Amino acid sequence: MKETDYLHPTKENIARLKSLPLFCDLEEDKLGLIVSLSKIDKFLPGEVIIKEGSEGRWIYILVSGAIDIRKNNTSLCTLRRCGDLFGEMFLLSEKERCATADLTAKSLSTMLIQ
Repeated sequence: MKETDYLHPTKENIARLKSLPLFCDLEEDKLGLIVSLSKIDKFLPGEVIIKEGSEGRWIYILVSGAIDIRKNNTSLCTLRRCGDLFGEMFLLSEKERCATADLTAKSLSTMLIQ
């Protein structure tokens, strides 16, 4: 996995975030704050992004590629759309991660929000 530093709230980064359905209605100053709390991670095929039972503090937004979400080694779903969100359940419940997210495509970029 390759990870960038925290992103800068440039007009380009804010526009990219605003293009995602989850963020399209937010004001520019709020988008800038979210961007400044974000990083871009690039994963290789086969890398585990989230391990079931682990702790975490990031929400992941799919930028490109595909993610297989599994629980107890059983596939629950595959995320393929830019803007798909995963990893949010830990932040909502403050419990251990309830599923594993594996990379299923050739390459993947995700945006992390702390």
